[in-house]
Amino acid sequence: MTFDEIPESNERGKGMVISDDGSIYCTSGLVCQELTQSCFTAYKFNDYGNLLWSKIIDDKKSINWENIQLENDSVYIGYLQFNNSSSDFCGGLVLDSSSGLELNMFTSEYANPEEITLAAFGQLIYEDYIFMYGSGWSQVDNFDGPGYIHIMDKEGNYLDHLEYRQDNFNGIFQLMDGPDGDLYFLCESRSSTNDFSDYRLVMWDPMTNETEVIKHISFQSSSVIFPFYTMLSDRFIMTKFVYDFTGDFEPLLAMIGLNMDGEMLWQYQIDQENSMDDRLYDIYEMTSCANDDFLICGEFQTGDKNEAGLIMRFNKEGELLWERHYRAYDDFGGQRDCYLEAVREMPDGSIVGIGSMQQESFFGAEEDFWILKVGADGCYRGGDCDDVNLNQWLTSTEEISDKPLLALYPNPVTDILNIESQEMIVQTVISAPDGRLLSTQRHADINITLDINLLEQGMYYLNVVTHGHEEIRSFIKQ
Repeated sequence: MTFDEIPESNERGKGMVISDDGSIYCTSGLVCQELTQSCFTAYKFNDYGNLLWSKIIDDKKSINWENIQLENDSVYIGYLQFNNSSSDFCGGLVLDSSSGLELNMFTSEYANPEEITLAAFGQLIYEDYIFMYGSGWSQVDNFDGPGYIHIMDKEGNYLDHLEYRQDNFNGIFQLMDGPDGDLYFLCESRSSTNDFSDYRLVMWDPMTNETEVIKHISFQSSSVIFPFYTMLSDRFIMTKFVYDFTGDFEPLLAMIGLNMDGEMLWQYQIDQENSMDDRLYDIYEMTSCANDDFLICGEFQTGDKNEAGLIMRFNKEGELLWERHYRAYDDFGGQRDCYLEAVREMPDGSIVGIGSMQQESFFGAEEDFWILKVGADGCYRGGDCDDVNLNQWLTSTEEISDKPLLALYPNPVTDILNIESQEMIVQTVISAPDGRLLSTQRHADINITLDINLLEQGMYYLNVVTHGHEEIRSFIKQ
C-alpha cells in the first residue's frame, strides 16, 4: 500500500530513533479508510532525508512516545490492537532495519477479566526482555485501572503481566534503564477524593518487582497533561505542572533537575507576564544529548492561534541555551498549524524533529507527517534561526521524491572525505555554520575525495552539485 492508495488519512509523527550511522527510523499514526480503521506507518530515512523504505501496518495503532527501538539489525515497534473501537491488547512488530520486511511479532496475551481498556505508552528492550507499559480504564464503570507492565522475550513469547493496584500507580508513562543498570519509570497516581494527579519517579527491579519511589510530587495538575522526564549522566530532568512556584499565575513551562537520589538541584520556569498573556507551551517529549544537554520539543502558540513547532535546548544545570520556532505553510502561503512530537540528536550533533502539520480535507482538519533537520544551534543551513519557516530539509510525505543517494564517509573525518554519487558530481562547496564559504571546487566524476586537513575541528556543511540535482550534507572535522 502506498500513500496514494490511502483515501483520506490523518498522519501524525510519533516515535523516533537514530542509528550510529545517522539513519532515522520513525513512526506516524494514521486513521485511514474513511476514518474507520487505525493503522500506522514506519519509515527509514538516511541522514539527509532520503526515504529508504516505508511500511504501512494495518489494523493497529502506533503507541505514544517510546514506541520504536533498534536492536542489532532489527527495528522493534510497539502498537495497540483494537476491537470494537477499544484497545484489546498491546504488542509489537520486529522489522528488518535494511528493508523494512516483517521478521516477527510479539503480543500481550494477558486475559483481562475486568474488561480494562489498555492505553500503551511505550516499550523498553532491556537485556533479553521486552517491556510494554501503560495504564487502563474500565469499560464497565469508567474507573481508572492500574498501571501495568507486560513482559515478553525477543522471540515474541509472552512471559508475565504486572499490575500496580496496591501502589496506586494508575499510569506508567516512561520506562528507562539507568546508568548503573537500574530501571526507572515515571507514573501517575490519581487522588480518590478529587480530580488531581500526583506524579512519582520510581526505581523498579524487574527480577523481584520491588519498587522504590525516588521523587513524589503531590497534586501537580487537574488536567490531562502527560509528564515527561529524561536521564542525563548523573541526574534526572522532569517537567513539572505546579502551583507552588512564586508568582501570580501558573507558569507556562516548569521543570526540575534531580540528583539520582531525588534531591532537587534546580528548577526552571517560564512565567506568564500578565493575565492577558496569550502564549502557550505544550511539551511532547524530552531527550538527552551526548554532552549532557537536553532537548524539549512540542508546540508554541500565540494569540494568532497558529501553532509552531517548538525545540528548546538546555544544559544540565537548567539554563536555556536557545528556543526556536518552526513554521509550515501551504501552497498558497497560508500558515499551517504544526507541532513536533519527537526530537533526537544526530551523531554529527545536528537535530532532527518529527511531528505533523494540519491541512483541510473532505473530513475537515487533518494532518500531514512532518520531519525537519536543523543544526546543533537549532538554526537551518547556517544562520536562519528566527521563526525558521521555508523548505525545512523535508516537510511532509507528499513532498518526498526519489533523490539520488549520496554517500559521504568517513564522518566524523580527520583528513580525507570521500564522496560517492549516482550522478556526475560537478561542484562541491564547503561552508561554515555561520554561512562563510570556505572552499569551492569543480569536478567531473561520480566518486571524488576532498582534502580537509586545513579545516579546524568542528561541524561544516558540504553542498554537492550534480547534473540536475543538489544536496547539502553536514560533516564533522575531528
